[in-house]
Amino acid sequence: MKRKLKTIDCFFQRDNPRATPIENPNLTNVQDSDPINLHTEAAELNQQETLATAFERDPGKRVQILRLPFDQQDEARRFYISEGPYQVILDEYPLNDASHARRFQSNWFKQFSWLEYSPHTDRAYCLPCFLFSKKPIGKYGSDTFTVKGFNNWKKVNEGKECAFLKHMGNSGSAHNYSVGCFNNLKNSMTHIDKVMVKENEKLVAEARLRLTTTINSIRWLTFQGCPFRGHDESQNSLNQGFLM
Repeated sequence: MKRKLKTIDCFFQRDNPRATPIENPNLTNVQDSDPINLHTEAAELNQQETLATAFERDPGKRVQILRLPFDQQDEARRFYISEGPYQVILDEYPLNDASHARRFQSNWFKQFSWLEYSPHTDRAYCLPCFLFSKKPIGKYGSDTFTVKGFNNWKKVNEGKECAFLKHMGNSGSAHNYSVGCFNNLKNSMTHIDKVMVKENEKLVAEARLRLTTTINSIRWLTFQGCPFRGHDESQNSLNQGFLM
């Protein structure tokens, strides 16, 4: 009886084209984790965008101080004080929509140091009031120079009726209160800088004195032929008793 010959099929199994493909568990894990990472990155980007918007220089775009988190309000005030009023000089400012159209004038910056101008809204604002004014009390015009902005240019340079002068008011006005707070914080920032500069100058002077003393000591020891440590009390020594 002849032995049945074995074929290659006995050693290897044919692939089944209808077999269900094996899923890659690693791929599944990656797909499950991606939404979490994307969500985290999106949150970080939104936070960075919020911070950038909060410290916008243009008064027509920036976020109001009272809308910032409490722990960021003082930081924002210091930032805006260090930068100073946003006073943009243009070759020609746009006309407003009044029946007798007027333009903003850049020479107003020299008359009113607190004045700011927004090219975005074509309106004027007050930096000290923006930084230190309390929540609007609901009185008409109380938020004109902080939130809404002012653009009725014909009301400027009208003597005592000048809108900018009326905004400043008397010594007890809300504007002058804000200016006082502005100057106090600005002076405290300057005082700290002066203290640091003075302290640094003191450290430099002390370091220079130590270095000069060390150099003079080395020169003296070299000229006298003395060791840098210890002393020579031998009979042949010319410098017995010289101690450093």
